[in-house]
Amino acid sequence: MSSVARAGKKSGKGAGVTTFSSAFAVFTHMEIGQPLDVAGELELRGLVAEGDHGCVLKVLHKPSNTLRALKMMHPELVATDVAQRLFEEELEKLAGVAGEFAVKVFDMGPVAVLGQALPWWAVAMEWVEGRSLRDLVSGSRFSQQLSFERYVDRSGQDEDVSGSGLAPEEALRFLEQAANGVAELHRAGLCHLDVRLDHLLLGKGNAVRLVGFGLGPELRRSAQELLGVRWQTSPYAAPELLRGDWAVLGPRADVYQLALLAYELFRGTICSPWVGYEELCESADFLPAAMDELLQDCLGDPEHRPDDADAFLVRLRVVAAQFDENQRKGRTRPDRKAKEIWQRAQGMAQRDMPQWSYVAGMCQRLLEEKPHLLPFGKIPVKQVDELLAQAQSHLQTRRRDMLDELLVRQAWDQAAAFLERLGGEVATDEVDELKLGLELAQAALHKGDPEARALAHQRIMELLKEPRLSPAVRNRAASALEMLMAEGRSEPDAPGATLPPPVTAAIPVAPPLEPVVVVPPVSVSQTPAAHEPALPIPVMTDMGVLAPVERFQVESAHETTSWRVVVGPAVRFGRGSFEEFGNHLDLRPTRREAAESSITLALAQRLSRAGHMEFRVAPEGLEAFCMGTHGAAMDGKVLKRGERTELGEEGRCLLAQGAAEFVYKLWRGRDGTPQAVEFTFTAGVGAGRHAVWVLSSLPLQVLAAGTSAKAISVPTPQGWMVEARSEGLSLEGQDLPRGTRLPWPADAVVDLPEGTRIVHG
Repeated sequence: MSSVARAGKKSGKGAGVTTFSSAFAVFTHMEIGQPLDVAGELELRGLVAEGDHGCVLKVLHKPSNTLRALKMMHPELVATDVAQRLFEEELEKLAGVAGEFAVKVFDMGPVAVLGQALPWWAVAMEWVEGRSLRDLVSGSRFSQQLSFERYVDRSGQDEDVSGSGLAPEEALRFLEQAANGVAELHRAGLCHLDVRLDHLLLGKGNAVRLVGFGLGPELRRSAQELLGVRWQTSPYAAPELLRGDWAVLGPRADVYQLALLAYELFRGTICSPWVGYEELCESADFLPAAMDELLQDCLGDPEHRPDDADAFLVRLRVVAAQFDENQRKGRTRPDRKAKEIWQRAQGMAQRDMPQWSYVAGMCQRLLEEKPHLLPFGKIPVKQVDELLAQAQSHLQTRRRDMLDELLVRQAWDQAAAFLERLGGEVATDEVDELKLGLELAQAALHKGDPEARALAHQRIMELLKEPRLSPAVRNRAASALEMLMAEGRSEPDAPGATLPPPVTAAIPVAPPLEPVVVVPPVSVSQTPAAHEPALPIPVMTDMGVLAPVERFQVESAHETTSWRVVVGPAVRFGRGSFEEFGNHLDLRPTRREAAESSITLALAQRLSRAGHMEFRVAPEGLEAFCMGTHGAAMDGKVLKRGERTELGEEGRCLLAQGAAEFVYKLWRGRDGTPQAVEFTFTAGVGAGRHAVWVLSSLPLQVLAAGTSAKAISVPTPQGWMVEARSEGLSLEGQDLPRGTRLPWPADAVVDLPEGTRIVHG
């Protein structure tokens, strides 16, 4: 028997446990080549990985003269008799794992480490020499030489940066091998519960080997409670786990993660159950629609998923056969007309438990790509709009219900992590509203605790400082703040000193206020003269009938240019629509653009949902805020996710390692305050597009650079107005004398002196 089992069965209940960081220091202080265990059977070759549950050592097993991976469990996880028994039961099942796709387990139990009073519980597995699929997928982002490289050192990339996905045949092959590894566990009565790219290693001949297993549901729950591991709120965890029902954990949770793995292999980024997403067959060559049908079932409710990985494999092999047939016949993409996509969306919406994420994605595609590629024919646009709105409403309800359930269970940390995740996926206004609900729920539970009340007061004040807040959320936050202050002035049990119950649906709505203008100061460095005092930035927040995102078309004798115009305290660039994120300029290419250039498609996949950049009004002035894990370069300064930088008078930005590149220019009014910011996309996804972020007014010289006319267009809650500041302008054939301001309705034309026409909408 090896030294792994010879150290003894129990380490003692409640014995002194080394802390996580100091425990790893034990192995970092050991010299390479020295004996690891008391028996001298294991020779240390290095500490190769540190994780949430323990660390992995590379060791030489002297009796067999083979390298092995020794996973040393975190001491707190196995500090009790109950935990040790659960660990042993879990690992005993590993003896039944075939070990062809999942790594082989040689031994398990406590290891008597030299110089340590207590043994370490460990799992001895075969050593696999090679990189992970995470490294492979992330590395694909460097497959093309992009201009972003002059700003970023490749050696300093974050490990969580997603790539652009793999070639379809490669992704399909790796997915099948990964599913085989999970199936080996399922046949032995085990579940992996953490299937992701990091736990799939490429061995000899690029064969995939599955690692990272050996922890059952109870031990994972202990890791969450004892170590603060955010497992339930991980983007790889099945949504039902957020509800705290550990009894549902089983093979179907692994099947859900296999679907996420498939999406990430093909697209380079995982999909989220809380928002709409596109079908893989629309972006991956030769991939049949059967792949998406399989993923739809796997990502849905547990009872509709395949029973286990073997059932998943049966359907995946059908997909693989259709993939081969498509390659032989040269069917690159499914040739589906708008009517067929519309029928699929309708059929899915009529199911007992619809997959609203897919419904939203298909409706969005129909609306974006008409009329030149998917002509509607007899399909009314209104019906597509209505189904899209229905799908988005259901997704929003799911997000709210999920938060309500967490609040009712008082799972505060999970709720906060859930909202943090939603912050990069859904509209900012919705996330702000949900954050407010979380703060009020906690305050309601601890209303007699002055410290808890003060903490809630502080966090709501921080929320109110955000200039992007919508009037509705701002009013509700202000009302809640007044209630907290009133409660602080009254006795703890005084009548009326109450807060809403801990569910977001019950948060009181304050009566609407007058239109709000946000006026955070501009830093002195942004003013035309450094010695002048900072000027306020007037920003319209009460939109009224005004659409937050509109189009203006400029027609001249030489060309026609389309401009997207955004009004409000913030604008976000990335891949997604306004309906998904709010004040968002969509950079995804049309099917025609993607079909004409494989590079465009690859860049769009890289941009995905991880390449967002937000420009916004901050207390210090205008700033750029990086929201994507891909990072960005702003005026030569590299930004990681969560970092920000001040906006200059003009400059340059690259998103997602050069997936999109644009220049910007700040326009100021007569008094020096910022009026608008002009954006021109010069390379990558969205190249040739133009946009304007309007803070207070839009100079028409932005849209028509060569015009001699001076005029501005002003957004108001009643709609757009056009104001002439020179002669020679007309609106719908009616002259606009200097100083005249008239409403500029949709589809109306403003004629400029040089023969240029600007069409609103």
